[in-house]
Amino acid sequence: MRITNKIMQNNQMYNINQNKIKEDKYATQMATNKKINRGSEDPVVAIRALRLRSNVSELTQYYEKNSKDAESWLKVTEDALSTVTELLTSSIAQANKGANKDLTTTDLAAIISEMTELSNEYYSTGNVDYGGRYVFTGYRTDTPLTFTDKTSKVYTGIHDGFNAADIDSSVHISGSALIDPNSANALTEVGIDKQAVGRIRLSYSKLDEQGEDSDGNALTADQLVSLKYRESFEVPASSSIEKIYTDTGKPQEVWVKFSEGGTETTIKVTLPAKVTEEGKEAAPQADANGFLLSWNSDGTFRLSKDLGGSPAKEQVINLGTNGSVHSSYTETTLKMESDCILSTTSSAEEDTLYQQIAAETGVKAWLNAETGEILLSDKLREQLTSLKELNNTDAIEVVYNKSQWTKGDIRPENLFECTTPNPNSTPTNPLADIHYNGGTYGHTMGYDVGYNQVIDVNTLASDVFTTDVRRSMDDLTAALEKLQTLETTISQIKDHMEGRDETSVPPLSQFRAELAAAEKAQTFLREDLQEQLEHKITEMQRALDVANLAVTQNGTRSRRLELIQNRLMNQTTTFKTLQSDNEDIDMAETATNLSTSQTVYNAALMATGKISQTSLMDYI
Repeated sequence: MRITNKIMQNNQMYNINQNKIKEDKYATQMATNKKINRGSEDPVVAIRALRLRSNVSELTQYYEKNSKDAESWLKVTEDALSTVTELLTSSIAQANKGANKDLTTTDLAAIISEMTELSNEYYSTGNVDYGGRYVFTGYRTDTPLTFTDKTSKVYTGIHDGFNAADIDSSVHISGSALIDPNSANALTEVGIDKQAVGRIRLSYSKLDEQGEDSDGNALTADQLVSLKYRESFEVPASSSIEKIYTDTGKPQEVWVKFSEGGTETTIKVTLPAKVTEEGKEAAPQADANGFLLSWNSDGTFRLSKDLGGSPAKEQVINLGTNGSVHSSYTETTLKMESDCILSTTSSAEEDTLYQQIAAETGVKAWLNAETGEILLSDKLREQLTSLKELNNTDAIEVVYNKSQWTKGDIRPENLFECTTPNPNSTPTNPLADIHYNGGTYGHTMGYDVGYNQVIDVNTLASDVFTTDVRRSMDDLTAALEKLQTLETTISQIKDHMEGRDETSVPPLSQFRAELAAAEKAQTFLREDLQEQLEHKITEMQRALDVANLAVTQNGTRSRRLELIQNRLMNQTTTFKTLQSDNEDIDMAETATNLSTSQTVYNAALMATGKISQTSLMDYI
């Protein structure tokens, strides 16, 4: 084959260009620290780079953002729970101190004042927030746990649950209202007596003793308050749920098949177009056998059947979303009579009330709306204290209304099933009341902190806080005020006795008899206050046990998050190493390649120059 100068020159130019391309490639790699800059340079590297970058991006989101946010939320919760446990521990210490019978009334007043401040801080801690979101109120992160000021807001149908162990005694010193330091009367020690009746202390005081419905009609006594108690009955797990869906994939009808006594009953309920998270907007549907079916917004169902009788009885079966029996019981509703609802702290009125309760031989209850107490006749107390605890529900439930709230009161929607008017409702655009379901609808907030890793970060108010702490302080404060008032009266009686004798009017003996009666009442009141302080140790300890459990659960979640973070950190390091190995150059190797390509390029230029200097003209 004949090789011409032109062919040689073309080959040399091609080689020079190839060397230049290599030199440019290595120079670009040195400048960018990347193996490729276009996918076409190496498709395998490019595809792996896309996958690894996606993995690193996800891991970075999980590790540097999601997990850090979750960690901060858990840390804020941990600090708040730590404060709660410290406050309750201090309250228990003060109650132990107050149980000392050698303390004066002044000492007891100081102790109760300290416990009151601790109680106030306990509830204030419930309003802690993280980034403007309240941490103990579930999805309602824009609403504090407690009322932050004196407020008027109507809540109806507050379902307050109790068990037999929650029933205690309300002590009243009868006759003390007759003690008058300014005019000695014929009162003697015989007229002073200590009375104790059964009591259910409700979660709130200052309840509504009257009210109106949406049409302006006065509420009846049973609409203001009702007492329900439940007894268990076994239900075979033979119910089932069948849902019929629309074309859009939403449930349209629900069929509940329920077997009773070998007979299968089928009840159908048509679901409304919209059901809010915390509403019960599906009206109960009745069937031919007398069963009513209510569909709850959380997907659960309530079957009920009126059994009649007086007091009224109802058979209730609560079903899960899959038809399994969650709880079942026979519920007896004891309706309040209008003359059994009062609101008083007057000793004279309480004398009459407690005498009436003591004389009652039937099953009867009274509501003192001012103090938030259900007072029980002996027969009713005996009946309620014999109730057994039920699975997944309370044995006793009191339903009442309340519209006046003080600073520090826990908003009832955080603890109880209740209803409140919709704030956006107007006369021209009436809206359905808002129904809160008392926690049956989950308010768990989960953070995605890894591949298929979700961690719950929030602790609900019902898992930490109780109204018992404030109500305990109400009891102690009321008992202390009665004792202080009586001691002032005793001091005044002694002042009136100075300079008197039997010839005085009234005579000295009459003042002495009244003083003896007052001192007897003082002894009773002091004993009651001491007993209450001893009892509050147990109540505070129960609240502390609940808080400690919440601390443990929060700590468990924090520990799990820590393990996830360690794994995320290792995974991030691993994937970044793989990404670097796939995309990044070996700097030393690339520098050597660049130097070599430059040397080869220069050599090619020299060779081409020498070849180009020689031509046919040199030989003519």
